[in-house]
Amino acid sequence: MAGAVVGLYTLYHYYFVGVTEATGGVKRALAIYHSPNALALYLGKLIPPAVILGAGWGGRGRLAAGLTAAAGLWALWLTYSRGAWLGLAAGLAAGFALLARRRAVTAGLVLLAALVLVGALGFTLAPGRFGADETALRRLYIWEAAVRMIRDRPLTGVGLDNFLYFYRERYVPPAAWQEPDISHPHNIVLDFWVRLGIGGVLALVLLQFNFWRPVLSLARSEGLELRLVGAVCGAAMADLLVHGLFDNSYFLIDLAYLFWFMFASVKLAGMKR
Repeated sequence: MAGAVVGLYTLYHYYFVGVTEATGGVKRALAIYHSPNALALYLGKLIPPAVILGAGWGGRGRLAAGLTAAAGLWALWLTYSRGAWLGLAAGLAAGFALLARRRAVTAGLVLLAALVLVGALGFTLAPGRFGADETALRRLYIWEAAVRMIRDRPLTGVGLDNFLYFYRERYVPPAAWQEPDISHPHNIVLDFWVRLGIGGVLALVLLQFNFWRPVLSLARSEGLELRLVGAVCGAAMADLLVHGLFDNSYFLIDLAYLFWFMFASVKLAGMKR
């Protein structure tokens, strides 16, 4: 339902209200969000579940899920967020791998997810080879600054929401002086470390372990309903992790809500298994 509402409102806002963000001559949708990338972060968590539910359901449920996915995909296209498509591919691969019961299919989809991840890393870390533009270079500058912050404060980080102030006052690379107002390091691991210190990284690892263990257990269930819960939540989390390698991941209200909604859904479904 959320995916359908956000997707349809984005289309209405883009074509009839006309408030967009112009980047390099391209009009990017942002709807009620402050940026197209923020909209893409939210949509990316909703489209894979809609596609997977459409595959698992029948009748009107499949039609509703298909329309939701179509509206979300159209809206996502209008954001022109490349990271969102990488996260989407990983989410779909992970979700269908969890839903499939045949090992060959599962192995193939896991391999696809791994290839997407490797391609995403290569695209970002080797911009000259993969033809990335200034956006990729800016990511590298931001990561460089985040690593320097961590090197200076490995145990405690710089604190919640303090990246912006430390970055523009002490850590802006000379080549990135034109854009000093960066609020987060655009990488999930660096973000947890910079905000919370090394304990934040450990918390992230433990949370992921406690999430994926019941997800894999649900994938082995006999009932389709429980497998769908695991596949849907696993798909959304895979999107969060892969897209989070290049953008925000958790420390926004809507993303944190979705994170804990997925976590609670998996835990509750695991209790019924």
